[in-house]
Amino acid sequence: MVNKIARLVHFNGRNQATSEQDILWWCEQAQRANEAPLASFATYIRGDIDAIRLGMTLPWSNGMVEGQVNRLKTIKRQMYGRAGLELLRIKILNVT
Repeated sequence: MVNKIARLVHFNGRNQATSEQDILWWCEQAQRANEAPLASFATYIRGDIDAIRLGMTLPWSNGMVEGQVNRLKTIKRQMYGRAGLELLRIKILNVT
């Protein structure tokens, strides 16, 4: 069973899906594996296939936004309990 799941994770030898057909094939294989969490995830993916297709085909990415959110969370974590809002504002805006 572990080997079957491992093969599913690698899309039959590749590290990622390259088309909607790959995703649907994976969902079908995951549901045949008779593992409840995997089958539930496959059902969720099938229900959201339009968004997945658009995410694979459109040229836009939210990577820059996610990078800034990660930066903000890291700064907040480092400063927790150490300083006030003014110093946090200075660090986030890089005001000198």
